[in-house]
Amino acid sequence: MLAVVAFLVLPSAAPARAAAPANNQERLGQRVLHLAGGGVLRGSTRKVNDRWEWRGTGSWKTLQSWQVVRVVEERELLREVKARRDDLVPGAEQRVQFWNWMADEGLYAETLEEVGVVLEDAPHAPEACAFLATRDLFVALPQPPPMKEATESGTDELEDYLRFAAAAPPAARELCLNRLAFDAQEAEELFARELIHPSPGRRELAAIALGRLAPGETGRALLSHAIFDRTEQVRLACASSLGAADDPAMTLPLSRALASSSPRISQRAAVALGVAGYSEAVEPLARHLANLSTKSAPAAAGSPRPPAAHIFVGTQRAYLQDFDVEVANGASVADPQINVITGGAVLDVRILGTQTVSLRTRRSTVRHALQRLTGEDFGLDADRWLTWWNNRPSNDSDDSTTSTTSERR
Repeated sequence: MLAVVAFLVLPSAAPARAAAPANNQERLGQRVLHLAGGGVLRGSTRKVNDRWEWRGTGSWKTLQSWQVVRVVEERELLREVKARRDDLVPGAEQRVQFWNWMADEGLYAETLEEVGVVLEDAPHAPEACAFLATRDLFVALPQPPPMKEATESGTDELEDYLRFAAAAPPAARELCLNRLAFDAQEAEELFARELIHPSPGRRELAAIALGRLAPGETGRALLSHAIFDRTEQVRLACASSLGAADDPAMTLPLSRALASSSPRISQRAAVALGVAGYSEAVEPLARHLANLSTKSAPAAAGSPRPPAAHIFVGTQRAYLQDFDVEVANGASVADPQINVITGGAVLDVRILGTQTVSLRTRRSTVRHALQRLTGEDFGLDADRWLTWWNNRPSNDSDDSTTSTTSERR
Protein backbone atom coordinates (compact mmCIF):
# COMPACT_ATOMS: atom_id res chain seq x y z
CA MET A 1 0.00 0.00 0.00
CA LEU A 2 1.26 3.46 -0.85
CA ALA A 3 2.36 5.45 2.19
CA VAL A 4 2.39 9.23 2.27
CA VAL A 5 5.47 10.71 3.88
CA ALA A 6 3.78 12.99 6.34
CA PHE A 7 2.69 12.50 9.85
CA LEU A 8 -0.55 10.64 9.34
CA VAL A 9 -1.87 9.70 12.77
CA LEU A 10 -5.42 8.67 13.53
CA PRO A 11 -7.19 10.81 16.11
CA SER A 12 -6.78 9.40 19.57
CA ALA A 13 -7.02 10.76 23.03
CA ALA A 14 -3.70 11.93 24.47
CA PRO A 15 -2.65 10.63 27.89
CA ALA A 16 -4.03 12.71 30.72
CA ARG A 17 -1.50 15.12 32.21
CA ALA A 18 -2.07 16.93 35.48
CA ALA A 19 -0.36 20.11 34.30
CA ALA A 20 -2.21 20.40 31.00
CA PRO A 21 -5.33 22.54 30.92
CA ALA A 22 -8.57 20.78 30.05
CA ASN A 23 -9.17 22.91 26.98
CA ASN A 24 -5.93 21.66 25.37
CA GLN A 25 -7.62 18.39 24.58
CA GLU A 26 -10.37 20.25 22.79
CA ARG A 27 -7.77 21.56 20.36
CA LEU A 28 -6.70 18.08 19.33
CA GLY A 29 -7.58 17.47 15.68
CA GLN A 30 -6.43 16.68 12.18
CA ARG A 31 -4.64 19.65 10.65
CA VAL A 32 -2.04 20.56 8.05
CA LEU A 33 0.87 22.64 9.33
CA HIS A 34 2.87 24.64 6.79
CA LEU A 35 6.41 25.21 8.00
CA ALA A 36 8.75 28.12 7.39
CA GLY A 37 11.17 25.96 5.41
CA GLY A 38 8.48 24.92 2.96
CA GLY A 39 7.70 21.59 4.57
CA VAL A 40 4.27 20.29 5.47
CA LEU A 41 3.12 18.25 8.45
CA ARG A 42 -0.25 16.55 8.34
CA GLY A 43 -1.82 14.61 11.16
CA SER A 44 -2.90 14.94 14.78
CA THR A 45 -1.96 18.36 16.14
CA ARG A 46 -2.76 20.58 19.09
CA LYS A 47 -1.70 23.95 20.42
CA VAL A 48 -0.27 24.21 23.93
CA ASN A 49 1.03 27.48 25.39
CA ASP A 50 0.95 29.16 21.97
CA ARG A 51 3.09 26.40 20.46
CA TRP A 52 1.95 23.77 18.02
CA GLU A 53 2.54 20.16 18.83
CA TRP A 54 2.29 17.17 16.52
CA ARG A 55 2.58 13.51 17.15
CA GLY A 56 4.30 11.08 14.83
CA THR A 57 5.00 7.50 15.72
CA GLY A 58 6.18 8.39 19.21
CA SER A 59 5.43 11.07 21.73
CA TRP A 60 4.26 14.61 21.13
CA LYS A 61 6.83 16.96 19.55
CA THR A 62 6.78 20.70 20.06
CA LEU A 63 7.36 23.20 17.25
CA GLN A 64 8.67 26.69 17.85
CA SER A 65 6.23 29.46 17.09
CA TRP A 66 8.37 30.79 14.23
CA GLN A 67 8.43 27.40 12.51
CA VAL A 68 4.71 27.28 11.73
CA VAL A 69 3.57 29.88 9.22
CA ARG A 70 0.09 28.57 8.41
CA VAL A 71 -2.37 26.10 9.87
CA VAL A 72 -5.35 24.66 8.00
CA GLU A 73 -7.99 22.30 9.29
CA GLU A 74 -7.90 19.07 7.31
CA ARG A 75 -11.67 18.85 7.04
CA GLU A 76 -11.76 22.35 5.54
CA LEU A 77 -9.21 21.35 2.93
CA LEU A 78 -11.12 18.21 2.02
CA ARG A 79 -14.30 20.24 1.60
CA GLU A 80 -12.39 22.64 -0.64
CA VAL A 81 -11.09 19.71 -2.69
CA LYS A 82 -14.63 18.49 -3.28
CA ALA A 83 -15.86 21.96 -4.23
CA ARG A 84 -13.00 22.54 -6.66
CA ARG A 85 -13.46 19.11 -8.19
CA ASP A 86 -17.16 19.78 -8.78
CA ASP A 87 -16.39 23.15 -10.40
CA LEU A 88 -13.45 21.86 -12.45
CA VAL A 89 -13.65 22.80 -16.12
CA PRO A 90 -12.65 19.94 -18.45
CA GLY A 91 -9.15 20.38 -19.85
CA ALA A 92 -5.57 19.38 -19.19
CA GLU A 93 -4.44 22.82 -17.99
CA GLN A 94 -7.26 23.06 -15.45
CA ARG A 95 -6.50 19.59 -14.11
CA VAL A 96 -2.82 20.41 -13.64
CA GLN A 97 -3.71 23.59 -11.75
CA PHE A 98 -5.99 21.57 -9.49
CA TRP A 99 -3.26 19.00 -8.81
CA ASN A 100 -0.69 21.71 -8.06
CA TRP A 101 -3.03 23.36 -5.58
CA MET A 102 -3.58 20.08 -3.72
CA ALA A 103 0.15 19.38 -3.63
CA ASP A 104 0.84 22.90 -2.34
CA GLU A 105 -1.64 22.26 0.47
CA GLY A 106 0.12 19.03 1.45
CA LEU A 107 -2.67 16.72 0.27
CA TYR A 108 -0.30 14.28 -1.40
CA ALA A 109 -2.52 11.21 -1.13
CA GLU A 110 -5.48 13.04 -2.64
CA THR A 111 -3.23 14.40 -5.42
CA LEU A 112 -2.12 10.92 -6.39
CA GLU A 113 -5.72 9.73 -6.41
CA GLU A 114 -6.81 12.53 -8.75
CA VAL A 115 -3.87 11.96 -11.12
CA GLY A 116 -4.58 8.24 -10.99
CA VAL A 117 -8.11 8.80 -12.28
CA VAL A 118 -6.64 10.24 -15.49
CA LEU A 119 -3.94 7.57 -15.80
CA GLU A 120 -6.50 4.83 -15.30
CA ASP A 121 -8.21 5.83 -18.55
CA ALA A 122 -5.10 7.04 -20.43
CA PRO A 123 -1.81 5.61 -19.06
CA HIS A 124 0.20 7.93 -21.31
CA ALA A 125 -1.75 11.15 -20.67
CA PRO A 126 0.96 13.80 -21.23
CA GLU A 127 -0.23 16.23 -18.56
CA ALA A 128 -0.34 13.52 -15.88
CA CYS A 129 3.04 12.02 -16.81
CA ALA A 130 4.68 15.45 -16.94
CA PHE A 131 3.19 16.45 -13.60
CA LEU A 132 4.47 13.34 -11.82
CA ALA A 133 7.88 13.68 -13.47
CA THR A 134 8.42 17.30 -12.40
CA ARG A 135 6.45 17.75 -9.17
CA ASP A 136 7.96 16.74 -5.84
CA LEU A 137 5.45 14.58 -4.00
CA PHE A 138 6.64 13.24 -0.67
CA VAL A 139 5.54 9.65 -0.87
CA ALA A 140 7.32 6.53 0.31
CA LEU A 141 8.31 4.26 -2.55
CA PRO A 142 10.98 1.55 -2.70
CA GLN A 143 14.20 2.41 -4.46
CA PRO A 144 14.93 0.29 -7.53
CA PRO A 145 18.39 -1.32 -7.70
CA PRO A 146 20.68 -0.25 -10.55
CA MET A 147 20.53 -2.65 -13.45
CA LYS A 148 24.17 -3.75 -13.16
CA GLU A 149 23.81 -4.57 -9.47
CA ALA A 150 20.52 -6.36 -10.13
CA THR A 151 22.11 -8.57 -12.78
CA GLU A 152 25.29 -9.24 -10.85
CA SER A 153 23.85 -9.94 -7.39
CA GLY A 154 20.63 -11.60 -8.48
CA THR A 155 17.17 -10.29 -9.29
CA ASP A 156 15.50 -10.48 -5.87
CA GLU A 157 15.52 -6.72 -5.30
CA LEU A 158 14.41 -6.01 -8.85
CA GLU A 159 11.71 -8.67 -8.59
CA ASP A 160 10.37 -7.10 -5.39
CA TYR A 161 10.39 -3.66 -6.99
CA LEU A 162 8.50 -4.79 -10.10
CA ARG A 163 6.01 -6.68 -7.95
CA PHE A 164 5.36 -3.52 -5.91
CA ALA A 165 5.02 -1.34 -9.02
CA ALA A 166 2.60 -3.76 -10.69
CA ALA A 167 0.32 -3.80 -7.64
CA ALA A 168 0.49 -0.03 -7.01
CA PRO A 169 -2.28 2.45 -8.02
CA PRO A 170 -1.80 4.14 -11.41
CA ALA A 171 -0.09 7.30 -10.12
CA ALA A 172 2.29 5.39 -7.84
CA ARG A 173 3.02 2.99 -10.69
CA GLU A 174 4.01 5.95 -12.84
CA LEU A 175 6.31 7.23 -10.10
CA CYS A 176 7.94 3.80 -9.91
CA LEU A 177 8.62 3.87 -13.65
CA ASN A 178 10.10 7.36 -13.34
CA ARG A 179 12.55 6.12 -10.72
CA LEU A 180 13.99 3.40 -12.90
CA ALA A 181 17.61 4.30 -13.59
CA PHE A 182 18.13 1.73 -16.31
CA ASP A 183 19.65 2.24 -19.71
CA ALA A 184 16.94 2.45 -22.38
CA GLN A 185 18.10 -0.73 -24.11
CA GLU A 186 18.36 -2.63 -20.83
CA ALA A 187 14.91 -1.49 -19.77
CA GLU A 188 13.46 -2.44 -23.16
CA GLU A 189 14.89 -5.95 -22.87
CA LEU A 190 13.63 -6.24 -19.30
CA PHE A 191 10.05 -5.23 -20.08
CA ALA A 192 9.96 -7.25 -23.29
CA ARG A 193 10.50 -10.30 -21.08
CA GLU A 194 7.98 -9.02 -18.56
CA LEU A 195 5.34 -8.83 -21.29
CA ILE A 196 5.02 -12.63 -21.15
CA HIS A 197 5.03 -12.85 -17.34
CA PRO A 198 2.28 -15.04 -15.85
CA SER A 199 1.03 -12.16 -13.67
CA PRO A 200 -1.47 -9.85 -15.45
CA GLY A 201 -0.28 -6.91 -13.35
CA ARG A 202 3.30 -7.44 -14.45
CA ARG A 203 2.26 -7.67 -18.10
CA GLU A 204 0.25 -4.46 -17.78
CA LEU A 205 3.23 -2.70 -16.20
CA ALA A 206 5.48 -3.96 -19.01
CA ALA A 207 3.06 -2.77 -21.68
CA ILE A 208 2.93 0.74 -20.21
CA ALA A 209 6.72 0.86 -19.80
CA LEU A 210 7.30 -0.26 -23.39
CA GLY A 211 4.92 2.42 -24.59
CA ARG A 212 7.10 4.95 -22.80
CA LEU A 213 10.45 3.50 -23.92
CA ALA A 214 10.16 2.04 -27.41
CA PRO A 215 6.61 1.47 -28.66
CA GLY A 216 7.76 1.36 -32.28
CA GLU A 217 10.48 -1.26 -31.81
CA THR A 218 8.20 -3.49 -29.74
CA GLY A 219 5.11 -2.82 -31.85
CA ARG A 220 4.69 -6.43 -32.97
CA ALA A 221 4.58 -7.74 -29.40
CA LEU A 222 2.21 -4.96 -28.34
CA LEU A 223 -0.08 -5.66 -31.29
CA SER A 224 -0.18 -9.35 -30.44
CA HIS A 225 -1.04 -8.75 -26.78
CA ALA A 226 -3.57 -6.03 -27.67
CA ILE A 227 -5.62 -8.75 -29.39
CA PHE A 228 -4.72 -12.11 -27.90
CA ASP A 229 -3.86 -11.44 -24.25
CA ARG A 230 -6.36 -13.13 -21.96
CA THR A 231 -6.63 -10.14 -19.59
CA GLU A 232 -8.59 -7.04 -20.62
CA GLN A 233 -6.45 -4.57 -18.68
CA VAL A 234 -3.32 -5.85 -20.42
CA ARG A 235 -4.99 -5.53 -23.82
CA LEU A 236 -6.03 -1.95 -23.07
CA ALA A 237 -2.53 -1.05 -21.84
CA CYS A 238 -0.99 -2.47 -25.03
CA ALA A 239 -3.45 -0.53 -27.19
CA SER A 240 -2.66 2.67 -25.31
CA SER A 241 1.07 2.09 -25.83
CA LEU A 242 0.48 1.60 -29.54
CA GLY A 243 -1.08 5.05 -29.53
CA ALA A 244 2.00 6.43 -27.74
CA ALA A 245 4.13 5.33 -30.71
CA ASP A 246 2.57 8.13 -32.78
CA ASP A 247 2.74 5.90 -35.87
CA PRO A 248 -0.53 5.54 -37.82
CA ALA A 249 0.87 2.40 -39.49
CA MET A 250 0.14 0.65 -36.20
CA THR A 251 -3.55 0.69 -37.16
CA LEU A 252 -3.09 -1.47 -40.27
CA PRO A 253 -2.83 -4.89 -38.55
CA LEU A 254 -5.71 -3.96 -36.24
CA SER A 255 -7.83 -2.80 -39.18
CA ARG A 256 -7.23 -6.12 -40.93
CA ALA A 257 -8.20 -7.94 -37.75
CA LEU A 258 -11.65 -6.31 -37.96
CA ALA A 259 -12.45 -8.68 -40.81
CA SER A 260 -11.45 -11.76 -38.82
CA SER A 261 -13.80 -14.71 -38.96
CA SER A 262 -13.59 -14.82 -35.16
CA PRO A 263 -16.10 -12.37 -33.66
CA ARG A 264 -14.04 -12.06 -30.48
CA ILE A 265 -10.86 -11.09 -32.34
CA SER A 266 -12.83 -8.60 -34.42
CA GLN A 267 -14.34 -7.07 -31.30
CA ARG A 268 -10.97 -6.78 -29.56
CA ALA A 269 -9.48 -5.12 -32.64
CA ALA A 270 -12.26 -2.49 -32.57
CA VAL A 271 -11.59 -1.79 -28.90
CA ALA A 272 -7.84 -1.50 -29.53
CA LEU A 273 -8.36 0.95 -32.39
CA GLY A 274 -10.52 3.13 -30.19
CA VAL A 275 -8.00 3.13 -27.33
CA ALA A 276 -4.96 3.70 -29.59
CA GLY A 277 -6.57 6.95 -30.72
CA TYR A 278 -5.50 7.27 -34.36
CA SER A 279 -7.88 9.20 -36.59
CA GLU A 280 -6.85 6.90 -39.45
CA ALA A 281 -8.92 4.19 -37.78
CA VAL A 282 -12.21 6.07 -38.25
CA GLU A 283 -12.76 4.96 -41.84
CA PRO A 284 -12.13 1.21 -41.34
CA LEU A 285 -14.28 1.27 -38.22
CA ALA A 286 -17.12 3.00 -40.06
CA ARG A 287 -16.90 0.49 -42.91
CA HIS A 288 -16.85 -2.36 -40.43
CA LEU A 289 -19.94 -0.92 -38.77
CA ALA A 290 -21.64 -0.84 -42.17
CA ASN A 291 -20.82 -4.49 -42.72
CA LEU A 292 -22.17 -5.44 -39.31
CA SER A 293 -25.32 -3.42 -39.91
CA THR A 294 -26.11 -5.46 -43.04
CA LYS A 295 -25.81 -8.75 -41.19
CA SER A 296 -28.75 -10.33 -39.48
CA ALA A 297 -28.65 -12.17 -36.22
CA PRO A 298 -28.73 -15.95 -36.56
CA ALA A 299 -32.03 -17.61 -35.82
CA ALA A 300 -32.36 -18.99 -32.35
CA ALA A 301 -31.84 -22.75 -32.36
CA GLY A 302 -32.57 -23.53 -28.74
CA SER A 303 -29.82 -25.26 -26.81
CA PRO A 304 -28.40 -27.98 -29.06
CA ARG A 305 -26.21 -30.63 -27.58
CA PRO A 306 -22.51 -29.90 -28.14
CA PRO A 307 -20.85 -32.29 -30.60
CA ALA A 308 -19.10 -35.38 -29.28
CA ALA A 309 -16.47 -37.68 -30.78
CA HIS A 310 -13.73 -40.16 -29.92
CA ILE A 311 -10.00 -39.72 -30.04
CA PHE A 312 -7.21 -42.27 -29.87
CA VAL A 313 -4.21 -41.55 -27.66
CA GLY A 314 -1.45 -44.12 -27.90
CA THR A 315 1.96 -45.16 -29.19
CA GLN A 316 3.36 -47.35 -31.93
CA ARG A 317 6.53 -49.41 -31.49
CA ALA A 318 8.35 -51.13 -34.33
CA TYR A 319 10.23 -54.40 -33.76
CA LEU A 320 12.15 -56.96 -35.78
CA GLN A 321 9.93 -60.02 -36.05
CA ASP A 322 11.92 -62.35 -38.30
CA PHE A 323 14.25 -62.66 -41.28
CA ASP A 324 13.24 -63.92 -44.71
CA VAL A 325 16.22 -65.96 -45.85
CA GLU A 326 16.76 -66.56 -49.55
CA VAL A 327 19.54 -68.79 -50.90
CA ALA A 328 20.57 -68.72 -54.56
CA ASN A 329 23.78 -69.49 -56.49
CA GLY A 330 25.74 -70.20 -53.34
CA ALA A 331 24.75 -66.89 -51.70
CA SER A 332 22.11 -66.02 -49.16
CA VAL A 333 20.15 -62.92 -48.32
CA ALA A 334 18.17 -62.34 -45.14
CA ASP A 335 15.49 -59.64 -45.44
CA PRO A 336 14.31 -58.32 -42.04
CA GLN A 337 10.59 -58.51 -41.33
CA ILE A 338 9.40 -55.42 -39.39
CA ASN A 339 6.17 -55.39 -37.44
CA VAL A 340 4.42 -52.75 -35.34
CA ILE A 341 2.82 -52.94 -31.90
CA THR A 342 0.12 -50.37 -31.27
CA GLY A 343 -1.03 -49.51 -27.76
CA GLY A 344 -3.20 -46.81 -26.30
CA ALA A 345 -6.69 -45.81 -25.31
CA VAL A 346 -9.79 -44.51 -27.03
CA LEU A 347 -11.29 -41.54 -25.17
CA ASP A 348 -14.69 -39.96 -25.36
CA VAL A 349 -14.43 -36.23 -26.16
CA ARG A 350 -17.19 -33.67 -26.04
CA ILE A 351 -17.30 -29.86 -26.21
CA LEU A 352 -18.49 -28.67 -22.83
CA GLY A 353 -19.69 -25.30 -24.05
CA THR A 354 -19.32 -22.57 -26.63
CA GLN A 355 -19.11 -18.81 -26.35
CA THR A 356 -20.27 -16.32 -28.94
CA VAL A 357 -20.34 -12.54 -29.30
CA SER A 358 -23.70 -11.16 -30.36
CA LEU A 359 -24.00 -8.75 -33.26
CA ARG A 360 -25.50 -6.19 -30.90
CA THR A 361 -22.40 -6.31 -28.73
CA ARG A 362 -20.08 -6.04 -31.71
CA ARG A 363 -21.96 -3.05 -33.12
CA SER A 364 -21.97 -1.33 -29.74
CA THR A 365 -18.21 -1.87 -29.41
CA VAL A 366 -17.53 -0.30 -32.80
CA ARG A 367 -19.78 2.68 -32.10
CA HIS A 368 -18.09 3.36 -28.77
CA ALA A 369 -14.71 3.22 -30.49
CA LEU A 370 -15.90 5.79 -33.03
CA GLN A 371 -17.20 8.03 -30.26
CA ARG A 372 -13.84 7.85 -28.52
CA LEU A 373 -11.96 8.71 -31.70
CA THR A 374 -14.10 11.53 -33.03
CA GLY A 375 -15.68 13.09 -29.97
CA GLU A 376 -19.06 12.86 -31.69
CA ASP A 377 -21.98 11.33 -29.87
CA PHE A 378 -24.60 9.69 -32.05
CA GLY A 379 -25.58 7.17 -29.40
CA LEU A 380 -26.20 3.67 -30.71
CA ASP A 381 -27.82 4.68 -34.01
CA ALA A 382 -25.81 3.00 -36.77
CA ASP A 383 -27.54 4.93 -39.56
CA ARG A 384 -26.56 8.31 -38.08
CA TRP A 385 -22.94 7.21 -37.74
CA LEU A 386 -22.81 6.09 -41.35
CA THR A 387 -24.55 9.25 -42.57
CA TRP A 388 -22.09 11.44 -40.65
CA TRP A 389 -19.11 9.55 -42.07
CA ASN A 390 -20.36 9.72 -45.66
CA ASN A 391 -21.27 13.43 -45.43
CA ARG A 392 -18.32 14.70 -43.41
CA PRO A 393 -16.36 17.69 -44.82
CA SER A 394 -13.44 16.04 -46.60
CA ASN A 395 -11.05 18.94 -45.93
CA ASP A 396 -11.73 19.27 -42.24
CA SER A 397 -12.31 15.68 -41.17
CA ASP A 398 -8.68 14.73 -40.65
CA ASP A 399 -7.89 17.88 -38.68
CA SER A 400 -10.94 17.58 -36.44
CA THR A 401 -10.47 13.91 -35.64
CA THR A 402 -6.75 14.38 -35.08
CA SER A 403 -7.23 17.24 -32.63
CA THR A 404 -9.89 15.31 -30.74
CA THR A 405 -7.67 12.25 -30.62
CA SER A 406 -4.70 14.22 -29.31
CA GLU A 407 -6.75 15.77 -26.54
CA ARG A 408 -8.21 12.42 -25.48
CA ARG A 409 -4.88 10.63 -25.57
